[in-house]
Amino acid sequence: MDPADYLLKWLRRFLKNKDLILRKIVEMKENRIVYKDKELLTLGFTDLEDVLQEDKDQAIAVAVFNTRNNLEVLLKRWKDLVTYERLTIYFINPQGVENRWIISPHLHNKVADPESLETGIKTMADTVTELTDEEIINLIKQDSIL
Repeated sequence: MDPADYLLKWLRRFLKNKDLILRKIVEMKENRIVYKDKELLTLGFTDLEDVLQEDKDQAIAVAVFNTRNNLEVLLKRWKDLVTYERLTIYFINPQGVENRWIISPHLHNKVADPESLETGIKTMADTVTELTDEEIINLIKQDSIL
């Protein structure tokens, strides 16, 4: 399985489980989830920077592995990411007990103190164990066996 497919599969399963009580999902398409009140583009990227190629007007949920590189991209490209008003990023490590941290840059930028922004983001990232490339490869292999 391709890492991006793995991430997309994880994200779609997570969002579907999250909706079990509210039951707002009407339809799940290949890379979109249609809710009663919105449509969400769902993506999986190994490199967070790839999301910057997407249309800013869409509601986007993207899953990325919780890696040092993706955290660095978030911090380095913060000013670009905050221009996506309906972007939510899920940093995941499926191996951990605490397996994700979530950020919506546009909203976070409105409420965060600019002086402590980087420290706050790093603190959130520290709640989930960082993955290495080798661990990601092993994850994909294990999932392919199941």
